[in-house]
Amino acid sequence: MKYNMKKILLVIALTFLIFQMIVLAIAIDVGSSAIERDNYISYDWTIVDKNNPANTSGVINTIEIWAEATLENCQVATFFVVSGNILSTRDYETIGTVIAGAKRTFSVNLNIQTGDYIGLYYTTGRIEFTQSGAGWWDKQNNNIPCTSSLFSSYFDGAISLYGTGITVPDQVTGVSATDGTYTDKVRVTWNVASGATKYYVWNGSSWVDVGNVTTWDHTGAPAPTITVGTASASDGISSDYVTLSIAGESANNGSPINYKVKAWNAAGYGAESATNAGYRGVGTLTYQWQRSAADSDADYSNIDGGTTDPYNDTGAPADGSGRYYRCVENATGAAEQTTNVDRGYRIAAGITWNGITITKWNGITITTPLNTQ
Repeated sequence: MKYNMKKILLVIALTFLIFQMIVLAIAIDVGSSAIERDNYISYDWTIVDKNNPANTSGVINTIEIWAEATLENCQVATFFVVSGNILSTRDYETIGTVIAGAKRTFSVNLNIQTGDYIGLYYTTGRIEFTQSGAGWWDKQNNNIPCTSSLFSSYFDGAISLYGTGITVPDQVTGVSATDGTYTDKVRVTWNVASGATKYYVWNGSSWVDVGNVTTWDHTGAPAPTITVGTASASDGISSDYVTLSIAGESANNGSPINYKVKAWNAAGYGAESATNAGYRGVGTLTYQWQRSAADSDADYSNIDGGTTDPYNDTGAPADGSGRYYRCVENATGAAEQTTNVDRGYRIAAGITWNGITITKWNGITITTPLNTQ
């Protein structure tokens, strides 16, 4: 019983899928049914059927023809009315020989717009025709393709030429791009568009084919940045430390992009969605101060614990010798930056001898009280 139920469910699912495919396949139709009729039209005429103009825009991918006598060098085309009985070809394709005596089906790829008509030309043979219907246009010789060509117009007729196809997908809706949620990407999401077989996303400079998905990660979105600021080291304000600080530094989100999405199928592109801006976020700004090994702008190493702004460097030389300082700044998602270099020093600790305090300040020895003898 369970096995039979699975089979039933499978049949239902397949039936629904086939139904969907059929509905999609006949979303557009144009022309008159390819059936056996009681009359015919001979060769060397370009014939355009007035019956059943295209109900919407897209691509005709299937043509059906019933020939009374085999058609040779057959071409089919979509036509639009410029004005009155002046017609132009929108698209055309050569299908070759059409064997008489039954409905023949051909695969094509013809662009068509709402209100367009379908027509054909052949060098030999006869197409089935009936003296009832909306009528037709014709013009002697091959007029496929043609531009603003005057045709003769007739009423009360239909030819056995029928086209079916698919429409372009619906417009994409619900586009949403993340605002700083991720440091390494912008995630773009959207709703399913009816008729779509894949999607294209505008990444700020070009359309990207992302396949048949409704989520796309833009890892190439502009990266976050660091504004490095200006570093400074104090000059002899304390005998215990050199104060290190930065002015004007910041961690910045990536530049925003206005994203939009359009759906695609064999009939072409659907309308573009509305835009939505998104950007990559940035992590917290971190600091690592570095000190030179000697009183020169060279040979830097990290200061243990020197990870704040401001920071008091108690490891600076106690004798007041100068050192050069810089800070390495990082934030997740952004490229590492290093500040400018600045020299700083401590006030040297005083040594008292015979009532005189000897202090070294910025390389200069000072005695207190001053010995003027």
